[in-house]
Amino acid sequence: MASAEELAELQKLSSEYNPDVVGDFVGHRQSSNAITAEYARADPIYILKTQALANQYYQYRPVKGDGNCGWRALAYGYFEVLLRTTNRERIDRELARLKSYNTLLDSVGYDQDLYIDFVQETLDLLEQTAATLGHPDGEQKLLASFNDESISNSVITHFRLITSAWIKSNADLYEPFLQNVSIDQYRAAHIDPYQVEIEHLGMHACIDAILKPAGIAVDVMYLDRSEGEEVNTINWEPDMKDESGINPKLRLLYRPGHYDILYKQEDHLELDVRFVSTQDPTFMPHHHYAVPEENWLFSIPGISMAPQYYANVYEPPLDAIAPDPFPVPTHAIQPIPSSPVSDHRFRKSQYQLDVDYGPRASPHNEPCQTEAMKQAGESPAHYKNQEFQPIIWEPGNEYNKSGRDGEPHSRRPS
Repeated sequence: MASAEELAELQKLSSEYNPDVVGDFVGHRQSSNAITAEYARADPIYILKTQALANQYYQYRPVKGDGNCGWRALAYGYFEVLLRTTNRERIDRELARLKSYNTLLDSVGYDQDLYIDFVQETLDLLEQTAATLGHPDGEQKLLASFNDESISNSVITHFRLITSAWIKSNADLYEPFLQNVSIDQYRAAHIDPYQVEIEHLGMHACIDAILKPAGIAVDVMYLDRSEGEEVNTINWEPDMKDESGINPKLRLLYRPGHYDILYKQEDHLELDVRFVSTQDPTFMPHHHYAVPEENWLFSIPGISMAPQYYANVYEPPLDAIAPDPFPVPTHAIQPIPSSPVSDHRFRKSQYQLDVDYGPRASPHNEPCQTEAMKQAGESPAHYKNQEFQPIIWEPGNEYNKSGRDGEPHSRRPS
């Protein structure tokens, strides 16, 4: 049997063990039903809460549980929200603001040689985000950057340093939450070291320092054994509202020791919706468009011919559009000369008996007498013909083969 010292050593090794987690740092979005399936055989409280979770949040993005998942979820969410808002001015403000935090880092004693590379990676990623605003591959480029170990770890280290400096410079706000530990001790143990998971105080400070000043609201859903059929939510709202009155939102799911990102349907509808008409010569139809659900007019058949709402999704520049496989000739196309209009009368042979049909008896003026042709719009006997005259029935001609003046009785009167 192991001694007390050996058990203590085993406990220490167990506490310090970090599993070698495989997979991407940040994964692709997937259905939240996967979380429900994961807890299908768990405690009934988890079953109820995960079922309700999937009904409210249709997708989630897994984050690698390597001890940095909370920091990485905050950092990725920050960039993703900026990308989703398609607002270049907002990103320009963030570039200037994050650069100004170098003064804060200097004020708490960080050496510029220590943090300058981390800052530059963050600024470069902001520039990349600005360059891909509105592009369909913007999300994939951001995801690829966060799965690049050098870029991803540099960004979250920069976020750690800003948070640590923010806590020290605002000690009066955070010190009341600490017990038997100073601000500097807490920073050294829980904020500065790599692969130390974020705690609630660190989450609070990071949101206060980086996300709230950017106008980003944050909701954290806690999936635990607390009472209730739904997850508990803590939210942080920016001090100032956007011009639209609605701040973009980052949603995180917390399970004991781990963070992922949650999404609602509204998170992936374009925020900038414009009114365009299909009759506009500059209008380019979109392959993907969003129609406001509250607009009942779109349920009317044929409404597609009227002006419609289309989402302002990415429109490729004209020089990026694939060329027509059958290009139009560059030389001018000459119109085919038209032949003079003729009367289309039949030209008789000199050996043909010249019979004067008269203006009414001409074969070319004679209406077709079949019942099928009488029903055609081209027939003078049809009401749609602009020269329509009804056939007049005369009782005396009922049983005669010819009418007055020897004309067939089916002809129109003069």
